[in-house]
Amino acid sequence: MVIELADPKTMEIVDVMEVDACLVATGRIPATKNLDLNMVAVETDRRGFIPVDEHLAVVRDGKPVPHLYAIGDANGKMMLAHSASAQGIVAVDNICGDNRTVDYNAIPAAAFTHPEVSFVGLTEPAAKAKAKAEGYGNCLCTQLL
Repeated sequence: MVIELADPKTMEIVDVMEVDACLVATGRIPATKNLDLNMVAVETDRRGFIPVDEHLAVVRDGKPVPHLYAIGDANGKMMLAHSASAQGIVAVDNICGDNRTVDYNAIPAAAFTHPEVSFVGLTEPAAKAKAKAEGYGNCLCTQLL
């Protein structure tokens, strides 16, 4: 199989790879089916994710369930390894009595593709919208993007 890699702006072919197989994956689902959540009276949303609050406590009937937290792909917040790690730290801190939340804008994301793609923080449109909503107008940081 031959895969042609194109420049995203010009769509000009910049590289050609010959491979034995190509995996294309879209969407993700949580592995929550066999957790026996009914034992703690927790229901997942229609896609199978465990609802949590901003402190990662599992939510039932709109209220946090004492001593029950869900992190990583199970809650569907940001389904990346870096996110699960940050969520785990925050959940443990909250279990120990702290009052912490995850700053998802500070978590890097990467797709290990060819070429690799990564990002951290807000997208340009989101940064501009936030700046406008918070009264920053056309600040230098949004003009540099």
